[in-house]
Amino acid sequence: MIPLNILTSAGSNPIFRQALSKAVSGTVFTLIEHSDLSTDSNALLDQIERVANKTPESVILVVSPTKYELLTEIQELIFSLPLSHYPNFSNVVSQDLTPEVAAFTQITAGRFQDSLIVFIPQMLEILPKLVQTLKHTSEIFALKSKSEQPTLVNIKPSQAGLEVSEDAQETLDAVVHIDVSSDRQQSGIPHQLNTNRAGWHGALKHFQIELMTENAPLPVEFESIPAAHSVFEHAGARKIAVDRYGNQFAVFGFPDLNRPNSKVIIVRPGSPFPELIALHRFPTKVGLLPTHHSGFLLSSTLSVEQACMTLTGRTNKGDRIIAVESKAVYIQRNNDIVRWDGRRESDMGTIRQAIASLVLQWSQR
Repeated sequence: MIPLNILTSAGSNPIFRQALSKAVSGTVFTLIEHSDLSTDSNALLDQIERVANKTPESVILVVSPTKYELLTEIQELIFSLPLSHYPNFSNVVSQDLTPEVAAFTQITAGRFQDSLIVFIPQMLEILPKLVQTLKHTSEIFALKSKSEQPTLVNIKPSQAGLEVSEDAQETLDAVVHIDVSSDRQQSGIPHQLNTNRAGWHGALKHFQIELMTENAPLPVEFESIPAAHSVFEHAGARKIAVDRYGNQFAVFGFPDLNRPNSKVIIVRPGSPFPELIALHRFPTKVGLLPTHHSGFLLSSTLSVEQACMTLTGRTNKGDRIIAVESKAVYIQRNNDIVRWDGRRESDMGTIRQAIASLVLQWSQR
């Protein structure tokens, strides 16, 4: 039996935990639950290292208490870990989701020390495919002990004397393409968080977004807000971008789409205004939220009070959240907007005034 360590928070959805337990029942896994998931990046790293040392050659499943996206602190941790990545693991697990949902569902898998580690959001929809993929991946993952350098690329089980079904082989061919993204030596020195994959270049890579050569149109939704529309008119570069599912949207660069320190904003269709994501702030989630949005910036299931508590540490009230920044939310009350940082409110004027101010701000910093 293979130890399957599940790191969840004490307040995680009990239905999700029960469904996961049922999904792994009767499989090759022995479930070991740890319900004290830390939301601090360095503390979470310590937890993962303890689990990996206590149960080597196991599977470690880190469950973010969010839907679709991973917690920012978990994303930061992933960037710092010396992982040998399985970059196609996410594609296989999320292939049964609709393209709109899959595009913003964050799943990461790779080798950490002697264990297979997987980071997932709290989504019931992915459990069947997740358990199936974990089982097949664990079979090929056992090969890592046969090599000093785990730079395996499309290794067939038959090459290592393993007997694997045709279905398993098909899954493995899709998943097992290991990208050794860090040459950090695994010593006794504690790992420190870094931002080598932060910023807009890191965001494009993380979300598998490709910039095309075609120029993007200006966002027509901002024609009624001349100050915001003018910002995009004066962008140094604007391109069509395509994600891994073929969805197209606009990307604007200030002053260009070349320099690492450029300010880059994604514009996705929305109503009554588009969804904006400030990629240069990645992995911090910063952007504008229309009535219907992707769920990347903020879970669509959160109420205003819950969103305020999650991002600022203190609750507040209003009609809806129209924008988020690091530890701050912008709350709509009738036609007025206030900024709430957990300590005090700041008047941002009307919705149009607030949007114009935010767009200008994000294009500059």
